Amino acid sequence: MSYRRVFNLGAVSAVFIASPAHAALISWSVFDISGNITDVSTTGTTVAARAGSDLGTANTVDGTTFDINGVTFTDDFTVDTPTHFDSIGGRAGSYTAVNSAYFTLLVNADRDSGGSDSVSFSGLTPGSPYQVQVWAADTANDAGDRALVINDGSATAADIDAAGHATLLFEPGAENSYGQFALGTFTADGSGSQSFLVQHYNQLAAGTPTPTGQVFVNAVQLRLIPEPSTLASLFAAVGIITFRRNRRS
Repeated sequence: MSYRRVFNLGAVSAVFIASPAHAALISWSVFDISGNITDVSTTGTTVAARAGSDLGTANTVDGTTFDINGVTFTDDFTVDTPTHFDSIGGRAGSYTAVNSAYFTLLVNADRDSGGSDSVSFSGLTPGSPYQVQVWAADTANDAGDRALVINDGSATAADIDAAGHATLLFEPGAENSYGQFALGTFTADGSGSQSFLVQHYNQLAAGTPTPTGQVFVNAVQLRLIPEPSTLASLFAAVGIITFRRNRRS
């Protein structure tokens, strides 16, 4: 499989490609999906937010958007071409208890049958801190035996045993549990680009995790995090304004 898709977002482009790009180290943390919209990070400002291709017309990127916790997600093919979208709504089970827009995000995904893939972003500001969020959710009967592994941006594979990599369980609890999401932070290097590899594994229950020939991702968002110096300047400015107002009163 080989393809390249670029999304122009003003000064920043979100690029999803099938081969590794230059990247800085990403530090990941993994969380269970609660079903509450507060799962969706609002740290800093939104750079890009893309979800499964079936948000609007099935198998079509038609510009459909959903607002979840103040973040606007657009339908997109994050890891593959339009021939491999996946709608899991018929297996959604307990997902119906969540917010309707978040439900739509969790029961649609993009699936690639060509092995591991690289999700990449370009046009980033060198030296600026960013946060990336990735969702993995599926209520298939065998979902408890599967995981999505994300590397730390430094290797050529997404290895379930590698330090620094994130392992997202599709069903971390009981059958039809929501799945997991990962939050990663990194500082953009001089290339202004960042990428990470994703790989689907199965046979977790048997104790022999095995990479499969597909990748399954529900959504990805990228956020620009305010630098501490910027926040300090902002607080200082607020303090000056308050001080001046108090003196005038």
